[in-house]
Amino acid sequence: AITNNSMTLGGNVTDEGASAIIERGFIYGVVYDDVDNSSSTVLVGTSLNETTAGTTGTYTQGISSLCPNQTYYFKAYALNSTDEGYGNVENQITSSPGTYTTTQAGALTSTDTWGGCSVPNLTSGHTINIGHAVTSSGLTLTGVTNVVVNSGGTLTNTGTISMGGSGVAASLTVDAGGTLTTANVSYGSGSTFNTNGTTSITGTLTTSSSGTFNTSGTTTIANVLNGSGDFNQTAGTVTITNNFDCANDCDFDQSAGAMNVTGDFKIWGSGEAHMDGTLDVGTVIITDNNGYMDGSGVLTYGSSNVNANNA
Repeated sequence: AITNNSMTLGGNVTDEGASAIIERGFIYGVVYDDVDNSSSTVLVGTSLNETTAGTTGTYTQGISSLCPNQTYYFKAYALNSTDEGYGNVENQITSSPGTYTTTQAGALTSTDTWGGCSVPNLTSGHTINIGHAVTSSGLTLTGVTNVVVNSGGTLTNTGTISMGGSGVAASLTVDAGGTLTTANVSYGSGSTFNTNGTTSITGTLTTSSSGTFNTSGTTTIANVLNGSGDFNQTAGTVTITNNFDCANDCDFDQSAGAMNVTGDFKIWGSGEAHMDGTLDVGTVIITDNNGYMDGSGVLTYGSSNVNANNA
Protein backbone atom coordinates (compact mmCIF):
# COMPACT_ATOMS: atom_id res chain seq x y z
CA ALA A 1 0.00 0.00 0.00
CA ILE A 2 2.72 2.44 -1.03
CA THR A 3 1.77 5.95 -2.19
CA ASN A 4 3.77 9.14 -2.58
CA ASN A 5 3.18 10.08 1.09
CA SER A 6 2.23 6.88 2.92
CA MET A 7 2.91 3.17 3.25
CA THR A 8 1.67 0.26 5.34
CA LEU A 9 4.27 -1.67 7.31
CA GLY A 10 3.83 -5.28 8.43
CA GLY A 11 5.36 -7.23 11.29
CA ASN A 12 5.01 -10.56 13.07
CA VAL A 13 5.53 -11.23 16.79
CA THR A 14 6.47 -14.92 16.89
CA ASP A 15 7.04 -15.36 20.66
CA GLU A 16 5.82 -13.31 23.61
CA GLY A 17 8.75 -14.36 25.83
CA ALA A 18 8.35 -14.56 29.61
CA SER A 19 5.18 -12.46 29.77
CA ALA A 20 2.38 -11.10 27.60
CA ILE A 21 3.06 -8.55 24.87
CA ILE A 22 2.12 -5.04 26.01
CA GLU A 23 3.24 -3.00 23.00
CA ARG A 24 4.29 -3.54 19.41
CA GLY A 25 4.96 -1.20 16.50
CA PHE A 26 7.58 0.18 14.13
CA ILE A 27 10.52 2.57 14.23
CA TYR A 28 11.15 4.35 10.92
CA GLY A 29 13.12 7.19 9.37
CA VAL A 30 15.26 8.24 6.41
CA VAL A 31 18.68 7.34 7.90
CA TYR A 32 19.58 3.65 8.22
CA ASP A 33 21.98 3.99 11.17
CA ASP A 34 19.51 6.14 13.12
CA VAL A 35 16.77 3.53 12.78
CA ASP A 36 19.19 0.69 13.47
CA ASN A 37 20.42 2.33 16.70
CA SER A 38 16.98 3.45 17.94
CA SER A 39 14.95 1.70 20.61
CA SER A 40 11.32 2.06 21.54
CA THR A 41 12.27 4.55 24.26
CA VAL A 42 15.32 6.26 22.72
CA LEU A 43 14.89 7.43 19.14
CA VAL A 44 18.09 8.48 17.35
CA GLY A 45 18.22 11.39 14.89
CA THR A 46 14.99 12.04 13.05
CA SER A 47 13.62 8.54 13.62
CA LEU A 48 9.97 8.18 14.65
CA ASN A 49 7.84 5.37 15.98
CA GLU A 50 4.26 4.15 15.74
CA THR A 51 3.02 1.96 18.57
CA THR A 52 -0.06 -0.02 19.51
CA ALA A 53 -1.06 -2.58 22.13
CA GLY A 54 -1.00 -6.15 20.89
CA THR A 55 -0.25 -9.78 21.20
CA THR A 56 1.64 -12.37 19.20
CA GLY A 57 0.97 -12.78 15.49
CA THR A 58 1.02 -10.56 12.46
CA TYR A 59 0.11 -6.87 12.54
CA THR A 60 0.18 -3.85 10.25
CA GLN A 61 0.52 -0.11 10.76
CA GLY A 62 -0.21 2.68 8.31
CA ILE A 63 2.44 5.42 8.19
CA SER A 64 1.40 8.78 6.71
CA SER A 65 2.80 12.30 6.16
CA LEU A 66 5.83 10.90 4.35
CA CYS A 67 7.83 12.64 1.64
CA PRO A 68 7.52 11.56 -1.99
CA ASN A 69 10.22 9.61 -3.79
CA GLN A 70 12.08 9.04 -0.52
CA THR A 71 13.68 5.86 0.85
CA TYR A 72 12.47 5.01 4.36
CA TYR A 73 14.12 2.52 6.72
CA PHE A 74 12.06 0.71 9.35
CA LYS A 75 12.10 -2.15 11.83
CA ALA A 76 9.37 -3.89 13.75
CA TYR A 77 9.53 -4.27 17.54
CA ALA A 78 7.55 -5.69 20.46
CA LEU A 79 7.73 -5.28 24.25
CA ASN A 80 6.60 -7.32 27.22
CA SER A 81 6.93 -6.22 30.85
CA THR A 82 10.60 -7.21 31.09
CA ASP A 83 12.12 -7.36 27.61
CA GLU A 84 11.98 -6.08 24.04
CA GLY A 85 12.60 -7.57 20.62
CA TYR A 86 13.40 -6.05 17.23
CA GLY A 87 13.24 -7.18 13.63
CA ASN A 88 15.80 -6.48 10.94
CA VAL A 89 16.00 -3.01 9.37
CA GLU A 90 14.18 -3.04 6.04
CA ASN A 91 13.64 -0.28 3.48
CA GLN A 92 11.08 0.89 0.98
CA ILE A 93 10.71 3.95 -1.24
CA THR A 94 7.58 6.05 -1.57
CA SER A 95 6.25 6.58 -5.05
CA SER A 96 6.96 9.66 -7.13
CA PRO A 97 3.84 11.85 -7.04
CA GLY A 98 1.86 13.37 -9.83
CA THR A 99 1.46 16.60 -7.86
CA TYR A 100 3.62 18.70 -5.52
CA THR A 101 2.13 21.58 -3.52
CA THR A 102 3.90 24.27 -1.49
CA THR A 103 3.30 24.26 2.27
CA GLN A 104 4.85 27.65 3.11
CA ALA A 105 6.56 30.69 1.57
CA GLY A 106 10.22 30.39 0.61
CA ALA A 107 12.67 29.58 -2.14
CA LEU A 108 11.62 27.05 -4.75
CA THR A 109 14.83 25.15 -4.05
CA SER A 110 14.25 24.95 -0.26
CA THR A 111 12.92 21.72 1.21
CA ASP A 112 11.04 23.79 3.81
CA THR A 113 8.86 25.20 1.02
CA TRP A 114 7.68 21.64 0.35
CA GLY A 115 7.00 20.61 3.93
CA GLY A 116 10.54 19.41 4.60
CA CYS A 117 10.38 17.04 1.63
CA SER A 118 12.63 16.94 -1.40
CA VAL A 119 12.38 19.73 -3.97
CA PRO A 120 10.27 18.67 -6.97
CA ASN A 121 12.03 17.77 -10.18
CA LEU A 122 11.08 20.25 -12.92
CA THR A 123 11.87 17.82 -15.74
CA SER A 124 9.83 14.76 -14.79
CA GLY A 125 6.29 15.60 -15.83
CA HIS A 126 4.88 16.53 -12.40
CA THR A 127 2.27 19.17 -11.66
CA ILE A 128 3.74 21.72 -9.25
CA ASN A 129 1.26 23.95 -7.41
CA ILE A 130 2.50 27.24 -5.94
CA GLY A 131 0.07 28.63 -3.38
CA HIS A 132 2.51 30.76 -1.34
CA ALA A 133 5.12 33.47 -1.98
CA VAL A 134 7.89 31.53 -3.76
CA THR A 135 11.16 32.84 -5.19
CA SER A 136 13.53 31.42 -7.80
CA SER A 137 16.53 32.51 -9.85
CA GLY A 138 15.73 30.70 -13.10
CA LEU A 139 13.54 27.76 -14.10
CA THR A 140 13.91 25.13 -16.80
CA LEU A 141 10.73 23.12 -17.39
CA THR A 142 10.72 20.03 -19.59
CA GLY A 143 9.24 16.54 -19.58
CA VAL A 144 5.58 17.66 -19.72
CA THR A 145 6.05 19.43 -16.37
CA ASN A 146 3.18 21.76 -15.43
CA VAL A 147 3.85 24.64 -13.01
CA VAL A 148 0.70 26.36 -11.67
CA VAL A 149 0.70 29.61 -9.68
CA ASN A 150 -2.57 29.22 -7.77
CA SER A 151 -4.88 31.99 -6.55
CA GLY A 152 -3.12 33.76 -3.68
CA GLY A 153 0.25 32.39 -4.74
CA THR A 154 3.16 34.39 -6.15
CA LEU A 155 6.23 33.30 -8.09
CA THR A 156 9.05 35.86 -8.29
CA ASN A 157 11.80 34.73 -10.66
CA THR A 158 14.93 36.84 -11.17
CA GLY A 159 16.17 34.96 -14.22
CA THR A 160 14.66 33.28 -17.28
CA ILE A 161 11.87 30.73 -17.35
CA SER A 162 12.65 28.25 -20.14
CA MET A 163 10.07 25.69 -21.27
CA GLY A 164 10.35 22.80 -23.68
CA GLY A 165 13.36 21.69 -25.63
CA SER A 166 14.23 18.65 -27.73
CA GLY A 167 10.60 18.20 -28.75
CA VAL A 168 9.34 17.92 -25.14
CA ALA A 169 6.55 20.31 -24.16
CA ALA A 170 5.92 21.89 -20.76
CA SER A 171 3.40 24.38 -19.42
CA LEU A 172 3.19 27.33 -17.06
CA THR A 173 -0.17 28.58 -15.75
CA VAL A 174 -1.04 31.62 -13.63
CA ASP A 175 -4.53 31.19 -12.19
CA ALA A 176 -6.86 34.13 -11.56
CA GLY A 177 -5.66 35.65 -8.31
CA GLY A 178 -2.10 34.39 -8.86
CA THR A 179 0.93 36.58 -9.62
CA LEU A 180 4.05 35.90 -11.66
CA THR A 181 7.04 38.23 -12.01
CA THR A 182 10.03 37.17 -14.07
CA ALA A 183 12.85 38.67 -16.10
CA ASN A 184 12.38 36.64 -19.29
CA VAL A 185 10.34 33.77 -20.67
CA SER A 186 11.55 31.60 -23.54
CA TYR A 187 9.78 28.53 -24.83
CA GLY A 188 8.86 26.38 -27.78
CA SER A 189 8.34 22.72 -28.74
CA GLY A 190 4.60 23.05 -28.33
CA SER A 191 4.87 24.42 -24.78
CA THR A 192 2.07 26.58 -23.39
CA PHE A 193 2.00 29.64 -21.11
CA ASN A 194 -1.46 30.49 -19.73
CA THR A 195 -2.08 33.53 -17.57
CA ASN A 196 -5.47 34.42 -16.14
CA GLY A 197 -3.93 36.32 -13.23
CA THR A 198 -1.30 39.08 -13.03
CA THR A 199 1.90 38.57 -15.00
CA SER A 200 4.90 40.88 -15.36
CA ILE A 201 7.79 40.03 -17.70
CA THR A 202 10.39 42.74 -17.25
CA GLY A 203 12.49 41.52 -20.17
CA THR A 204 11.46 39.54 -23.26
CA LEU A 205 8.81 36.92 -24.01
CA THR A 206 10.25 34.72 -26.76
CA THR A 207 7.94 32.22 -28.43
CA SER A 208 8.96 29.78 -31.14
CA SER A 209 8.44 26.25 -32.45
CA SER A 210 4.65 26.26 -32.07
CA GLY A 211 4.74 27.59 -28.51
CA THR A 212 1.52 29.22 -27.32
CA PHE A 213 0.93 32.20 -25.01
CA ASN A 214 -2.66 32.66 -23.75
CA THR A 215 -3.70 35.67 -21.65
CA SER A 216 -6.99 36.81 -20.19
CA GLY A 217 -5.69 38.60 -17.10
CA THR A 218 -3.45 41.64 -16.55
CA THR A 219 -0.16 41.22 -18.38
CA THR A 220 2.82 43.56 -18.73
CA ILE A 221 5.76 42.65 -20.97
CA ALA A 222 8.74 44.73 -22.05
CA ASN A 223 9.26 43.02 -25.45
CA VAL A 224 7.59 40.22 -27.40
CA LEU A 225 9.52 38.18 -29.99
CA ASN A 226 7.01 35.78 -31.50
CA GLY A 227 8.51 33.55 -34.14
CA SER A 228 6.33 30.67 -35.40
CA GLY A 229 4.28 30.70 -32.21
CA ASP A 230 0.81 31.82 -31.09
CA PHE A 231 -0.04 34.85 -28.94
CA ASN A 232 -3.70 34.72 -27.92
CA GLN A 233 -5.62 37.34 -25.93
CA THR A 234 -9.19 36.48 -24.93
CA ALA A 235 -9.85 39.14 -22.26
CA GLY A 236 -8.13 41.52 -19.86
CA THR A 237 -5.37 44.01 -20.62
CA VAL A 238 -1.91 43.60 -22.11
CA THR A 239 0.76 46.31 -21.95
CA ILE A 240 3.89 46.04 -24.08
CA THR A 241 6.27 48.73 -22.89
CA ASN A 242 8.56 48.45 -25.94
CA ASN A 243 7.96 46.39 -29.10
CA PHE A 244 5.82 43.49 -30.33
CA ASP A 245 7.43 41.51 -33.16
CA CYS A 246 5.47 38.76 -34.96
CA ALA A 247 7.40 36.86 -37.64
CA ASN A 248 7.92 33.51 -39.38
CA ASP A 249 4.33 32.24 -39.55
CA CYS A 250 3.53 33.60 -36.10
CA ASP A 251 -0.11 34.19 -35.14
CA PHE A 252 -1.48 37.07 -33.04
CA ASP A 253 -5.13 36.39 -32.18
CA GLN A 254 -7.02 38.94 -30.07
CA SER A 255 -10.64 37.84 -29.68
CA ALA A 256 -11.34 40.40 -26.95
CA GLY A 257 -9.60 42.64 -24.45
CA ALA A 258 -7.26 45.60 -24.88
CA MET A 259 -3.57 45.81 -25.77
CA ASN A 260 -1.30 48.83 -25.67
CA VAL A 261 2.10 48.75 -27.40
CA THR A 262 4.30 51.76 -26.68
CA GLY A 263 6.68 51.08 -29.56
CA ASP A 264 6.37 49.07 -32.79
CA PHE A 265 3.74 46.46 -33.58
CA LYS A 266 5.38 44.58 -36.45
CA ILE A 267 3.89 41.78 -38.54
CA TRP A 268 6.24 40.24 -41.10
CA GLY A 269 7.60 36.98 -42.51
CA SER A 270 4.10 35.59 -43.24
CA GLY A 271 2.96 36.58 -39.76
CA GLU A 272 -0.77 36.98 -39.07
CA ALA A 273 -2.67 39.37 -36.79
CA HIS A 274 -6.37 38.82 -36.07
CA MET A 275 -7.77 41.66 -33.99
CA ASP A 276 -11.32 41.78 -32.60
CA GLY A 277 -10.55 43.75 -29.43
CA THR A 278 -8.74 47.07 -29.15
CA LEU A 279 -5.11 47.61 -30.10
CA ASP A 280 -3.29 50.90 -29.48
CA VAL A 281 0.27 51.05 -30.83
CA GLY A 282 3.03 53.55 -31.46
CA THR A 283 3.83 52.38 -35.02
CA VAL A 284 2.12 49.61 -36.96
CA ILE A 285 4.52 47.92 -39.40
CA ILE A 286 3.39 45.41 -42.06
CA THR A 287 5.89 45.44 -44.88
CA ASP A 288 6.86 42.11 -46.41
CA ASN A 289 6.33 38.44 -47.13
CA ASN A 290 2.53 38.37 -46.97
CA GLY A 291 2.19 39.50 -43.36
CA TYR A 292 -1.31 40.80 -42.69
CA MET A 293 -3.88 42.04 -40.17
CA ASP A 294 -7.65 41.49 -40.17
CA GLY A 295 -10.59 41.48 -37.79
CA SER A 296 -13.39 43.73 -36.56
CA GLY A 297 -11.58 45.42 -33.68
CA VAL A 298 -10.32 48.99 -33.28
CA LEU A 299 -6.72 49.81 -34.16
CA THR A 300 -5.25 53.12 -33.03
CA TYR A 301 -1.72 54.07 -34.04
CA GLY A 302 0.62 57.02 -33.97
CA SER A 303 2.25 56.18 -37.31
CA SER A 304 2.27 53.39 -39.85
CA ASN A 305 4.55 51.64 -42.31
CA VAL A 306 2.43 49.34 -44.46
CA ASN A 307 3.52 48.08 -47.90
CA ALA A 308 0.30 47.21 -49.71
CA ASN A 309 2.22 45.44 -52.50
CA ASN A 310 3.65 42.80 -50.20
CA ALA A 311 1.36 42.83 -47.17
